Amino acid sequence: HPLAFVRRKAGTLGKTLDRLLDASNHRYQQLVHEADGERDPEALFKRAVQLAIRAAGREAQGTGSLLVYRTSDMNSSDFRKLALGEELDVHEENPPLGLGGFYRFVKEADYRTLLRWELEVVAELRREFGELAVELTDVRDLDHLNTALDVLREVGLEPGQDGFQLGLRMDNPDNYLLASDYMERGRLSFVAVDQRHLSQTYLAADRGNAFVPVDDTVATQNLVLPINMIKQAAHDAGVQWVVPANALLMPMQADISAAVE
Repeated sequence: HPLAFVRRKAGTLGKTLDRLLDASNHRYQQLVHEADGERDPEALFKRAVQLAIRAAGREAQGTGSLLVYRTSDMNSSDFRKLALGEELDVHEENPPLGLGGFYRFVKEADYRTLLRWELEVVAELRREFGELAVELTDVRDLDHLNTALDVLREVGLEPGQDGFQLGLRMDNPDNYLLASDYMERGRLSFVAVDQRHLSQTYLAADRGNAFVPVDDTVATQNLVLPINMIKQAAHDAGVQWVVPANALLMPMQADISAAVE
């Protein structure tokens, strides 16, 4: 669990969990071994982020794609599956509508530290790769976007300056209702939609719950309006509309000529 790194660094993890991390067979000690004995939690966390971005960068070479670092959209159910997840995370009855995505970075100071660490790595690797964009996920209101912009500035990343591109995955009602405001305030270069995530917030439905009768066909039918609102706003603002990828790669160009179907 990522909180293990930031709280161990701050000395607030607690003796019991500290002892678990120090056990020779724990995954944390494997990370120390892979990092040639590096024991600083911040350095270990940043090394993991660097390795992931570099691996994606190798895949992107020669494809004509823009390398994009997407902030976490994991929810409490996902985090609880990680090592120390049950000890460090919350239990929620409806995780998709709970403490997930960028909301974590806004609500809890420890997660803002993690966000800064991640974006410091991005700023560093931009010098290596040239172009490396950032996509924010599950940003629930404009104040959350302001928080993101503040942290980006702290690490020297300013949207629209020095070739830095910022994107936003619009998965919440506030995003499509105020799409133009998000694009203008964030000086966004591209936007996207994850239909499964958007259907959960738009229909207030936990798509992972077998007792909720919302399948992909129903979701697609209901999402025509909000998606077209986002496409139209992107078209008017000259912002690229891209199709989300499951990996860290996203298309550099996307056709939004037919913004409204």
